[in-house]
Amino acid sequence: MTDFTRRANLRVVYQSTDISADLQPFLLSWSYTEGLEQADDLQITVEDADGRWMNAWMPERGDRIRADILLSDGDGPRRLPCGLFSVDGHEHQGPPDTMTIKAVSADVNSNVRREKRSKAWSKVSLRQVAEKIAAGARLRLNWQAGINSVYQKLSQSNQSDMEFLLKLCAREGLRVKVGDGQITVFPQKKFDAAAGVLTIRKGTDAVLSHSFKRDSVDTYRAAVIRYRDEKRKKVLEYTYNRPGAPADGQTLRITERCESLAEARRIAPARLMAANRGLMTADITMVGDERLLSGLNVKVAGWGRYDGKYAVEETAHAGPAYTTALKLRQVT
Repeated sequence: MTDFTRRANLRVVYQSTDISADLQPFLLSWSYTEGLEQADDLQITVEDADGRWMNAWMPERGDRIRADILLSDGDGPRRLPCGLFSVDGHEHQGPPDTMTIKAVSADVNSNVRREKRSKAWSKVSLRQVAEKIAAGARLRLNWQAGINSVYQKLSQSNQSDMEFLLKLCAREGLRVKVGDGQITVFPQKKFDAAAGVLTIRKGTDAVLSHSFKRDSVDTYRAAVIRYRDEKRKKVLEYTYNRPGAPADGQTLRITERCESLAEARRIAPARLMAANRGLMTADITMVGDERLLSGLNVKVAGWGRYDGKYAVEETAHAGPAYTTALKLRQVT
């Protein structure tokens, strides 16, 4: 039987000390948000009637937090590891007096997310760029890409290192996950091909709210990219047609620098896939489920033509009355 009153506890290790028991009398709520192309986020709200959180217990920017969501119900004890976070700030409000501690999975003392810079890269591979940026952010690189494109020239123009890496990976059809002390790079196709880990069924599962949205933009059937042929000293076009695409779909015209036909053949399908991503999206909030994380797929049933396989782009786990909010996109 589905548990519609599920509760969860938050285990917090602060600067290598487990403070869960000390935190519990003050704890009002917490949330753990994780997703693709963004740093994981942890927020903890406490009551501060006696002012200790704005004095002796005030968290310092850069302090380290490791958090776990703990559940114990009819299915036995379970744990959702949220990973390692760095305190990014806090907010005090009242009355009644409360403090919200905000932390992110990237080291806040690095400049990887905020500092804009311009840099010329030459004769460098995608993995080398990712390794350099991960090291600068004090994160490990978990490379699952399966490809390692090499570039003669790259231009990072007034972008943060993370913005630059995300754009470069998107260009190659790759997704990026930042969490638990690492940057993971993996292919979109592998993500989409995976089976659904569970089925969310209308009227039978613990669905608290839902919304589905169909973008008005038509699906792209083909992509056209221009590239320079150095041997022939002229600009040519390459067209990629999506297998099985409807004949009346639109053509995506890509305007970006491409050095060769081989690169055009990589970039065009990746850009087409990205452009078609998110034409059908859904937001579903349900009774908390620790199995649901970004990078997984679920099946949706009972909503008529909205039914199908959806990729989990973002989840927000919140408690202590445990809920999981999902941002989904349909996989075609």
